[in-house]
Amino acid sequence: MLMADVFVWVFLILGLMIALPATWLLFSAISPKGVVRAQDRVRRMPIVTFFVGVGTIFLIVAAVAGLAATALAPLQTLAFIVTASGMAFAMFGVSGIARQVGSMLPSAIDRDNPWRAHLRGGIVLELSFLVPVLGWFLILPLTLILGAGAATLSILFRRAPAEAEASAPAVSKRLHQEVEAVL
Repeated sequence: MLMADVFVWVFLILGLMIALPATWLLFSAISPKGVVRAQDRVRRMPIVTFFVGVGTIFLIVAAVAGLAATALAPLQTLAFIVTASGMAFAMFGVSGIARQVGSMLPSAIDRDNPWRAHLRGGIVLELSFLVPVLGWFLILPLTLILGAGAATLSILFRRAPAEAEASAPAVSKRLHQEVEAVL
């Protein structure tokens, strides 16, 4: 293995480590109520969420396999689009998981900057993915399955708990205020 190959992998992993928490925060900024609903599903019913995630992942994989098996280039391109959309869908649910992990690691600065708990949870979650064998083959796949299930349940059942309805707009309002202050 050449040194250039090593650099490719190192910078690919570093880029992903920067991009994943940013993506989870982006989902939280775009749809704060949806992420709170996903967090609630993971917190209240993790087993049901897991099995819904297994079904969701199975449907995505079956669709991609069916599209990729054809000889038509447009359908193979569609398989790539379905794969990317499925990953983004699962990442939406993983944003709720990151928010849940962050809420279980409280800090005094969370009162003034509620997004920091979400970021802290995302960083802890992604660092757990780097643990050899355990992180690669257990934590990461389980997180993606739970994320797909949480996203599915969040979309199918739009009713959120009372505390989620109250906290999501406040978080979104503070984020918008902080962005306006920076700009």
